[in-house]
Amino acid sequence: HTVRRQSIKRGEPRQMPSLPHTAESTVREEHFSSRRKQLEDYLTKILKMPMYRNYHGTMEFIGVSQLSFIHDLGPKGIEGLIMKRSGGHRIPGLNCCGQGRVCYRWSKRWLVVKDSFLLYMKPDSGAISFVLLVDKEFNIKIGQKETETKYGLQIDNLSR
Repeated sequence: HTVRRQSIKRGEPRQMPSLPHTAESTVREEHFSSRRKQLEDYLTKILKMPMYRNYHGTMEFIGVSQLSFIHDLGPKGIEGLIMKRSGGHRIPGLNCCGQGRVCYRWSKRWLVVKDSFLLYMKPDSGAISFVLLVDKEFNIKIGQKETETKYGLQIDNLSR
């Protein structure tokens, strides 16, 4: 925290903005639009503070990543936290425990879907783990029979 505090530039805001203290249940309907504006202003102020803007919990809450605003990557697609099963490079038919669950490690990953590729990143560091291109063999399988997990989906392409 000491290094983080010292890295904050002098002109940047340092204090957390405050939210109104009035309970939602006591606000009349005609004041809802001003409440929305107050919340929007609060989130804007939070996102102007690099320490909070780059924090993985903030990005997860808002549903964005460091890649969301890079225009050269194309329009913002869907993003979100997923549970990824290990074994993307496994040989079909070689399950060490059969029907799946015990042999695989599950890890949280941030999935980013764009028009010509998808990628997943480590949510805490933002390090890109893998990029999967949409090519002529791009295929999505859904369901327990195809993926060996109840709510899983499997994405394949020419290389993986």
